[in-house]
Amino acid sequence: MKRRSRHKRFNGFLLKAAAAAGLLSCSSVSDAQATQASLLFGRNLVRVDGQRRLNLVCVGDGAPVVVFLQGAGSHMHDWSRVQPAISQVTRTCFYDRPGYGFSDPPVEPMTLKSVARDLRALLRAAGVPPPYVLVGHSVGGFYATYFTDVYRTDVAGLVLVDPAFSGVYDFPRSPADEVAFGDLVAKTFAQSFNCANLATRGKLSRNAPADCFAVQLPKSDEEALFQRELIKPKLYHAELLEIAATAPIGSAAPTDAIEERLAARQFGAMPLIVLTAAKHASLPGLSDEANIAFQSNWTRGHERLARRSSIGSHFMVKDAGHFIQFDQPNIVASSILDVVSRIRSLERRRKSRHAQ
Repeated sequence: MKRRSRHKRFNGFLLKAAAAAGLLSCSSVSDAQATQASLLFGRNLVRVDGQRRLNLVCVGDGAPVVVFLQGAGSHMHDWSRVQPAISQVTRTCFYDRPGYGFSDPPVEPMTLKSVARDLRALLRAAGVPPPYVLVGHSVGGFYATYFTDVYRTDVAGLVLVDPAFSGVYDFPRSPADEVAFGDLVAKTFAQSFNCANLATRGKLSRNAPADCFAVQLPKSDEEALFQRELIKPKLYHAELLEIAATAPIGSAAPTDAIEERLAARQFGAMPLIVLTAAKHASLPGLSDEANIAFQSNWTRGHERLARRSSIGSHFMVKDAGHFIQFDQPNIVASSILDVVSRIRSLERRRKSRHAQ
């Protein structure tokens, strides 16, 4: 399957434009992997507030439960190369945020606060016990960080895969780059708005994707059902709401950045690994100097995230673009397994002390 199960566009606001520049290819998968991957097209709707339903798919057994959060404009199938290795060791859970996949449409702005509240309600309604290991990619990493800020006792460990963070777009820009940056923001909004408009008018189909999603033959009945969701307005409305919360509009700080700064805390001695892609594509339209500043700010932000834990680690992943889980899935999987192993070791020591 090609890298993007849905869009040829990007994963979360500005990074959409960069990923489209050359991060969309991936090698073939084995038959066994493909069978496992079809699980991530599953449909299991759970009511979170008596009416709204969110899709949650859990595979495997054991504790701690590993919960995956993909980026904006993405689907839980983005984790298909990582899922088999982790599900063999412990319970893994994947979900669609409101509007995505089989989940019901969003009914409020999709900010850090609302996403974290929904995820906690979903896991509780489904009887998935904490504490969790959260694994978040791109803006999914932003959501995972905020979830840990506000529900610290629910989280035992974090793996952040090339994550977004508060201040991600606070890099120096010349006046010309500022204009180009504003144009990029506007184009990102316009593209998603156009897809939402076409879907609302019933103008999207497999034969007329309008560059809103990638057309490919489904490999299973589950994938065929999922592809029907790609032409529905709820998907693009959700994406617009996520972009609106993430994107800097004029001189105003994004809603998500404000919410994270207010909630940010140190995590103590919590297992935490932050992975940074070494091969980011450039933001189109911006100068080399601005792109260098953006990448430097991106890396420094990841270093700061790792320091939120007294035992946090930060690694630069070679030969990987923004979608590290596709380019270097073994590194993502080994990072998750390392965190799970450390949590289990800590729990064994805790029980041993109590038994004495």
